[in-house]
Amino acid sequence: MPSKLIPLKLPPGIIKDWTEYSAEGRYSNGERVRFMEDLPEKIGGWVANAVKSVTGVPRSILPWKDLSENNIIAIGTHSHLYVLFQGTLSDITPLRKTSSNVSNCFTVTDESTTVTVTDSSHGATTGDYVTISSSAAVGGITPDGNYEITVTNSNVYTIVHSTAATSGATGGGGATDIAYAIAPGAPDSSGGLGWGAGPWGGSTWNTTRVIGLGVAVDLSYWSLSNWGEDLIATFRNDKTYLWDASSGVGTRAAVLTNAPITAKFTAISMEARHVLAYGAYTGSANNPMNIAWTDQGTNTTWAATATNTAGEFQLTRGTRIEAYAHTRTQTLIWTDTSLYAQTYSGQPYIFNFKLLSEDTTILSQTSAIDIDGVTYWFGSNNFYVYNGQVQALQSPVRRWVFDNINRDVAGKSFVGVNKEFQEIWFFYPRGTATEPSHYATYHYGDPQKVIWHIGALPRTCWQDAEKFLEKPIAYDSSGIYYDHENGFDDNASAMNPSLETGILELTGTGGEGSSLLLIDKVIPDAVTGGDYTLEIISKKYPNSTEETTKGPFTITATTEKISLRAKGRQARLKWADTGVGYSWKLGTPRLQIKQVGER
Repeated sequence: MPSKLIPLKLPPGIIKDWTEYSAEGRYSNGERVRFMEDLPEKIGGWVANAVKSVTGVPRSILPWKDLSENNIIAIGTHSHLYVLFQGTLSDITPLRKTSSNVSNCFTVTDESTTVTVTDSSHGATTGDYVTISSSAAVGGITPDGNYEITVTNSNVYTIVHSTAATSGATGGGGATDIAYAIAPGAPDSSGGLGWGAGPWGGSTWNTTRVIGLGVAVDLSYWSLSNWGEDLIATFRNDKTYLWDASSGVGTRAAVLTNAPITAKFTAISMEARHVLAYGAYTGSANNPMNIAWTDQGTNTTWAATATNTAGEFQLTRGTRIEAYAHTRTQTLIWTDTSLYAQTYSGQPYIFNFKLLSEDTTILSQTSAIDIDGVTYWFGSNNFYVYNGQVQALQSPVRRWVFDNINRDVAGKSFVGVNKEFQEIWFFYPRGTATEPSHYATYHYGDPQKVIWHIGALPRTCWQDAEKFLEKPIAYDSSGIYYDHENGFDDNASAMNPSLETGILELTGTGGEGSSLLLIDKVIPDAVTGGDYTLEIISKKYPNSTEETTKGPFTITATTEKISLRAKGRQARLKWADTGVGYSWKLGTPRLQIKQVGER
């Protein structure tokens, strides 16, 4: 058999769930590589911005413009609520209490950063946050700033200053103002006690629950919506707040007048400008299936009367409302067992609620997204799509994801979109990770081709390019802010992308796999701004555990060919790079093979 050149043009997408042979001639593994126009390329890079980083674990982002065209981004963490106003970060976390003109409340020790604060009946607990202002210097430091506190007793707590005192002092600081933020939420789901803990109907009213008997404290989220230029923010299973943009960043968010006592999340119905609270406790019924809404055009009139459009409705399928997603024509609502459609109907009912599907699950409050009228979400064991009916989303990486998701913290999973590349990113905690650590990305622009790619990328929330955002932004669990699709690197470090084929059967005169073949040349085909590498892994028999690796060979933009000697009946190819400052896109490389024997 004479030598022949074989063009390597594989279908796009990563295949993880198929058997080794059924995935023949496909890409079987990859890391930080996407497919555009059916060809693999390195994904865009990201750059961290410390100035925009926050305290707490971020779970939600909302960008908008106020009436003066100022750019604003709200960020909700498990402990804080922030706004980035024209690129400057401000803390607008609601306040629980303020103490004004507290006299000489600080005690410091020479060469220590610990500051003892005395404020009678402060009402705080360890882990709460305070903002101290208007203080005078004490022991060589000025205590003004934001701090996490450690409680000593009901009148005393400590904070840690960024600088050590240069002398000891007791009872200093002058007349100081202290603002206590609302208590932080839960960064993780855990056992809990009190009102709202445990399943609906699982005990009697006003009865203490016992940890371990089906009782859990939900992971904390802020649901964020715009009411005109203002922000409506609900702390999950807690109060709803309003931040008045016209008051500026010096004003904290405050409790929304007359809103339900607690709600799981809130949203705005734009058809007639109603605020809706889901899982709303209005004082008459503790029912996590309850939905309450305001009168038309107001965010403070919640009590229904014969002359307004405020009201309530209780869903019946399931035990609690879990999530929602706005679409072009309706709002989808997930309970723990079912999917509903909410539509605006006007008088007399205002909203209609239609059961769309039962035995439907969703992983978290932020696990659904609507793209041009088609809704995608993360179920407990599958990816789903709704385009008039509920369907499982075809995925060759489903088992690879759901067999390895950390079920203990699966509720932290979330979904983002990158419309520039027509991608939906499903982020989830993999293995022993306690925060989202990996992604599976679906290319929704060509659903017939079923294109997915995978990789590791630790993020806890994501916002696509929208309004004034030119590129996607995201946060990780440490509160670090990232601009995505920015450059080619992992925050100035190597991204280390890679791509690997499945088995390639080498064909001789007797058919696939019948003869021992020699690969003696590779002709690269790529558009690249730097070096990348190629390895060829071959073996002689399908069931053999013995493989031979040739390479890695370094390929540059001017490399014409690679000469090698790799024998086998099957081969796999692996591309990778460890460089910085450039990208690459593979074309159709060619392998030169010839038959060398029948054994």
